[in-house]
Amino acid sequence: EAASKLGLGGWPTRIQSTFRDFDAVVSRRFPDARFETPCPFARRAIVRAYDAPICLLVEVPPFRGTSGDAVELRAATHVALAVPRVELTPETILGRDIEVGDPTFDGLFDVIGSPDDARRVLVAEVRAALVRLAWHDVPTVAIGDGRAEIAWTYEPTRDAFEDASRALAALRKLD
Repeated sequence: EAASKLGLGGWPTRIQSTFRDFDAVVSRRFPDARFETPCPFARRAIVRAYDAPICLLVEVPPFRGTSGDAVELRAATHVALAVPRVELTPETILGRDIEVGDPTFDGLFDVIGSPDDARRVLVAEVRAALVRLAWHDVPTVAIGDGRAEIAWTYEPTRDAFEDASRALAALRKLD
Protein backbone atom coordinates (compact mmCIF):
# COMPACT_ATOMS: atom_id res chain seq x y z
CA GLU A 1 0.00 0.00 0.00
CA ALA A 2 2.86 2.42 0.78
CA ALA A 3 4.26 1.85 -2.71
CA SER A 4 0.87 2.67 -4.19
CA LYS A 5 0.64 5.92 -2.19
CA LEU A 6 4.04 6.92 -3.52
CA GLY A 7 2.85 6.36 -7.08
CA LEU A 8 4.98 3.25 -7.54
CA GLY A 9 2.08 1.01 -8.58
CA GLY A 10 3.30 -2.51 -9.28
CA TRP A 11 6.96 -1.64 -8.74
CA PRO A 12 7.48 -4.00 -5.74
CA THR A 13 5.99 -6.90 -7.72
CA ARG A 14 8.15 -5.98 -10.71
CA ILE A 15 11.25 -5.99 -8.49
CA GLN A 16 10.46 -9.43 -7.09
CA SER A 17 9.82 -10.81 -10.56
CA THR A 18 13.01 -9.25 -11.96
CA PHE A 19 15.13 -10.55 -9.06
CA ARG A 20 13.64 -14.04 -9.48
CA ASP A 21 14.40 -13.99 -13.23
CA PHE A 22 17.90 -12.62 -12.61
CA ASP A 23 18.68 -15.31 -10.04
CA ALA A 24 17.36 -18.07 -12.30
CA VAL A 25 19.26 -16.92 -15.41
CA VAL A 26 22.51 -16.30 -13.55
CA SER A 27 22.30 -19.58 -11.59
CA ARG A 28 21.83 -21.60 -14.78
CA ARG A 29 24.99 -20.16 -16.32
CA PHE A 30 26.98 -19.67 -13.08
CA PRO A 31 25.94 -22.36 -10.56
CA ASP A 32 28.42 -21.06 -7.97
CA ALA A 33 27.14 -17.46 -8.11
CA ARG A 34 26.92 -15.59 -4.82
CA PHE A 35 23.87 -13.29 -4.62
CA GLU A 36 23.45 -10.09 -2.61
CA THR A 37 20.78 -7.40 -2.36
CA PRO A 38 22.69 -4.15 -1.72
CA CYS A 39 19.52 -2.02 -1.72
CA PRO A 40 15.77 -2.59 -2.22
CA PHE A 41 15.89 -2.07 -6.00
CA ALA A 42 19.17 -3.82 -6.89
CA ARG A 43 20.36 -7.42 -6.94
CA ARG A 44 23.99 -8.41 -7.44
CA ALA A 45 25.70 -11.68 -8.34
CA ILE A 46 29.41 -12.32 -7.97
CA VAL A 47 30.51 -14.93 -10.50
CA ARG A 48 33.62 -16.35 -12.11
CA ALA A 49 33.68 -16.63 -15.91
CA TYR A 50 36.63 -17.44 -18.14
CA ASP A 51 38.93 -17.22 -15.09
CA ALA A 52 37.72 -13.69 -14.34
CA PRO A 53 35.81 -12.46 -11.29
CA ILE A 54 32.76 -10.57 -12.54
CA CYS A 55 30.02 -8.67 -10.76
CA LEU A 56 26.59 -8.74 -12.40
CA LEU A 57 24.00 -6.22 -11.26
CA VAL A 58 20.33 -5.72 -12.06
CA GLU A 59 18.52 -2.54 -11.00
CA VAL A 60 14.84 -1.68 -11.13
CA PRO A 61 14.80 2.03 -10.29
CA PRO A 62 11.39 3.33 -9.19
CA PHE A 63 11.37 6.77 -10.76
CA ARG A 64 13.15 6.22 -14.08
CA GLY A 65 11.57 7.17 -17.36
CA THR A 66 12.16 3.70 -18.78
CA SER A 67 9.21 2.17 -20.53
CA GLY A 68 7.72 -1.27 -20.18
CA ASP A 69 9.61 -3.83 -18.20
CA ALA A 70 13.12 -2.57 -19.00
CA VAL A 71 15.66 -2.92 -16.23
CA GLU A 72 19.22 -1.68 -15.93
CA LEU A 73 21.96 -4.28 -16.14
CA ARG A 74 25.66 -3.95 -15.45
CA ALA A 75 28.62 -6.27 -15.57
CA ALA A 76 31.99 -5.21 -14.19
CA THR A 77 35.44 -6.48 -13.35
CA HIS A 78 38.86 -5.16 -12.45
CA VAL A 79 41.45 -4.63 -15.17
CA ALA A 80 45.12 -3.73 -14.98
CA LEU A 81 45.77 -0.10 -14.06
CA ALA A 82 47.85 0.18 -17.24
CA VAL A 83 44.77 -0.44 -19.42
CA PRO A 84 43.99 2.95 -20.97
CA ARG A 85 40.71 4.79 -20.61
CA VAL A 86 38.29 4.15 -23.46
CA GLU A 87 34.53 4.71 -23.47
CA LEU A 88 31.85 3.38 -25.78
CA THR A 89 28.36 4.72 -26.31
CA PRO A 90 25.71 3.79 -28.87
CA GLU A 91 26.50 5.25 -32.30
CA THR A 92 25.04 8.66 -33.07
CA ILE A 93 24.54 10.42 -36.38
CA LEU A 94 27.40 12.84 -35.71
CA GLY A 95 29.97 10.08 -36.15
CA ARG A 96 32.88 12.06 -34.68
CA ASP A 97 34.25 9.06 -32.89
CA ILE A 98 37.27 6.86 -33.46
CA GLU A 99 36.88 4.16 -36.09
CA VAL A 100 38.68 0.90 -35.26
CA GLY A 101 38.38 -0.63 -38.72
CA ASP A 102 35.61 -3.12 -37.91
CA PRO A 103 32.55 -1.95 -39.93
CA THR A 104 29.96 -3.77 -37.79
CA PHE A 105 31.47 -2.55 -34.54
CA ASP A 106 32.06 0.98 -35.87
CA GLY A 107 28.40 1.15 -36.97
CA LEU A 108 27.16 0.32 -33.48
CA PHE A 109 29.47 2.28 -31.18
CA ASP A 110 30.94 5.74 -30.76
CA VAL A 111 34.44 5.30 -29.32
CA ILE A 112 35.85 7.97 -27.03
CA GLY A 113 39.58 7.99 -26.27
CA SER A 114 42.80 8.18 -28.22
CA PRO A 115 42.92 6.16 -31.45
CA ASP A 116 45.97 4.19 -30.25
CA ASP A 117 44.32 3.39 -26.90
CA ALA A 118 41.08 2.34 -28.60
CA ARG A 119 42.87 -0.03 -30.96
CA ARG A 120 44.90 -1.47 -28.08
CA VAL A 121 41.86 -2.09 -25.87
CA LEU A 122 39.22 -3.03 -28.43
CA VAL A 123 40.79 -6.28 -29.58
CA ALA A 124 38.81 -8.65 -31.82
CA GLU A 125 37.52 -10.77 -28.92
CA VAL A 126 36.18 -7.71 -27.06
CA ARG A 127 34.58 -6.26 -30.20
CA ALA A 128 32.92 -9.57 -31.15
CA ALA A 129 31.39 -10.02 -27.68
CA LEU A 130 30.12 -6.43 -27.62
CA VAL A 131 28.58 -6.79 -31.09
CA ARG A 132 26.74 -9.93 -29.90
CA LEU A 133 25.59 -8.09 -26.76
CA ALA A 134 24.32 -5.25 -28.97
CA TRP A 135 21.68 -7.65 -30.35
CA HIS A 136 19.99 -7.26 -26.94
CA ASP A 137 20.75 -3.57 -26.50
CA VAL A 138 23.74 -1.48 -27.56
CA PRO A 139 25.60 -1.06 -24.28
CA THR A 140 27.71 1.71 -22.86
CA VAL A 141 31.18 0.66 -21.83
CA ALA A 142 33.68 2.37 -19.53
CA ILE A 143 37.24 1.03 -19.42
CA GLY A 144 40.11 2.45 -17.40
CA ASP A 145 41.31 3.33 -13.92
CA GLY A 146 41.50 -0.36 -13.05
CA ARG A 147 37.89 -1.13 -13.95
CA ALA A 148 35.80 -2.22 -16.92
CA GLU A 149 32.02 -1.87 -16.83
CA ILE A 150 29.35 -2.69 -19.39
CA ALA A 151 25.82 -1.31 -18.95
CA TRP A 152 22.68 -2.00 -20.96
CA THR A 153 18.91 -1.86 -20.58
CA TYR A 154 16.89 -4.96 -21.35
CA GLU A 155 15.67 -8.09 -19.66
CA PRO A 156 18.35 -10.27 -18.05
CA THR A 157 19.17 -13.10 -20.45
CA ARG A 158 21.78 -15.82 -20.36
CA ASP A 159 23.19 -14.77 -23.74
CA ALA A 160 23.58 -11.14 -22.66
CA PHE A 161 25.43 -12.13 -19.48
CA GLU A 162 27.57 -14.55 -21.50
CA ASP A 163 28.55 -11.89 -24.03
CA ALA A 164 29.29 -9.31 -21.32
CA SER A 165 31.38 -11.88 -19.43
CA ARG A 166 33.39 -12.75 -22.56
CA ALA A 167 34.14 -9.07 -23.23
CA LEU A 168 35.19 -8.43 -19.62
CA ALA A 169 37.35 -11.54 -19.42
CA ALA A 170 39.13 -10.47 -22.63
CA LEU A 171 39.71 -6.99 -21.18
CA ARG A 172 41.27 -8.55 -18.07
CA LYS A 173 43.90 -10.22 -20.28
CA LEU A 174 45.21 -6.80 -21.37
CA ASP A 175 48.11 -5.17 -19.56
